[in-house]
Amino acid sequence: MKTYKCVHEASCIAIAKEIKNKIHATWLGRWEGYKAGVDKWNEEHPDDQAKLSEPQYAGTTSEGGSKAAEALMAADPNLDALIPAGGGGDPLQGAIAAVERAGKTADIDIVSTDFLPDLGDRLENGSMAGESGGHFCDPLIAFMMVYNAVKGNYKDFGGKFEDVPFPYLYVSSADDYKNYEKYFVDQLPYTDQELVDMSKLSLEDLRITAQSVSIEDAAARAGK
Repeated sequence: MKTYKCVHEASCIAIAKEIKNKIHATWLGRWEGYKAGVDKWNEEHPDDQAKLSEPQYAGTTSEGGSKAAEALMAADPNLDALIPAGGGGDPLQGAIAAVERAGKTADIDIVSTDFLPDLGDRLENGSMAGESGGHFCDPLIAFMMVYNAVKGNYKDFGGKFEDVPFPYLYVSSADDYKNYEKYFVDQLPYTDQELVDMSKLSLEDLRITAQSVSIEDAAARAGK
């Protein structure tokens, strides 16, 4: 939803989506979020309706991403947002290159998921408008669950599926990315003592902690 929120903040109305393939499991989940975002926006803004295109299938290559973006631009000259929805990587790079070749970097906002290695530079030059990702806490929370299971602190969950959702990090400016680097790359978002304290949490309290993950939260704790 945060990825889709970015195109709304930029007042985009003609939004295209580009996916890796028809059964890409990750995309299928994101697709539900994009549709929900469109419906919510259109319900709340009857005079500023967003239009979500039919998907173009890009495969897993840069060339595929480029061709999909070119097809979407040709199909809708008013296109002002593009979501390579299978995540970052080669198709996203190809889509960015296609928009740049068309001279439409200033006209089409590109948002996606999974941080690119040069995302800070792309946010600075406008070739990306925003991206969600930065999955530091995905393996961290999983590790804490396994640790507590091994220690015998978490019991009676055999055969059950325990879901611990947490928000993706989200950046939509070069300054946002600098803060991400400061609190998640140059240093860990948790101190040694905070990690020890986290390891003692109940499963329910661990869920609550996971849901608070954000750049703002890490900055606030670092400032204490």
